Amino acid sequence: MPFTKHYRNSNLTRTSLTNLITNGGASNGTTDWIHYGTYSTESVVDGWLRSTKNSLRPFWGQNTTWGIATAHKFYYSFLARGNANGDFRVGLYNTGFGLDEVAVAVLSITATSMLYSGIFTSTGTANGVFFDGLSYSSAGDYVEIDNVVIIDLTDPFGAGDEPTTTKMGADLLHYDPTNSWFDGTASVPTNYVDGILTHDEWETFNNKQSAPLEGSVVWNPSSLADGVGETSSAITVIGAALGDLVVVGPGVDTQGMMVFGWVSAADTVYIRLQNESGGTLDLASSTWNVRVFAQ
Repeated sequence: MPFTKHYRNSNLTRTSLTNLITNGGASNGTTDWIHYGTYSTESVVDGWLRSTKNSLRPFWGQNTTWGIATAHKFYYSFLARGNANGDFRVGLYNTGFGLDEVAVAVLSITATSMLYSGIFTSTGTANGVFFDGLSYSSAGDYVEIDNVVIIDLTDPFGAGDEPTTTKMGADLLHYDPTNSWFDGTASVPTNYVDGILTHDEWETFNNKQSAPLEGSVVWNPSSLADGVGETSSAITVIGAALGDLVVVGPGVDTQGMMVFGWVSAADTVYIRLQNESGGTLDLASSTWNVRVFAQ
């Protein structure tokens, strides 16, 4: 019996988001990064922005002219590591670098690089960001950061409708499966909404899905600490095209890790594995299958 309507999640909503940090990946050396007083010296080592203790401890950041008002929510995300385990602050300030703090988070970092993320709510106008290696006060101590993102959530989403830390992390991971990061302004996928298909539209869609493309890879992911991810080697799937839907079939229990696949170029698919479980996980080697559905 013919039908007239069918439903599927078909419309992808993208939101224009701006990373308020410039040169957050240190591709331009130490440009735009400054230190507080004579506390530290900044350099770039193996692509990481390093702040090394001088007189007190690593203390550096960026002066800006954001002028973002009180009670805005900000999402922050960055990779960090130190020469030893220690306490670390990241925060926003108002009128002077390192002064008039309007939002602060205290974190524990280790010698192993980790992804740190969260949300601030500003208590005053935000005009800059600082990083403070609280526990790094011995000679030669340093802290390194990379892929720094600070995003005002209240402006694009509206007060009360800002996404959570988990949702933002997932959106950025979807946007950039390798680094969960962007510089400047990007159109980031933030939501899927229901679309309605007519009978003819559904038949067209269904015909395109009748013969999914398939591929596989034998993959033994590394032992992944919490907040760390890994991308598989390229999987050749003849006929796959940008925009196609990729379904991943892991050959092992992923133990709660985030898994998704995407078409990176014609005939080429990758799988991304991201550990946000709270602990270190090490999956065994297995065959990972992918199916690609044309859009």
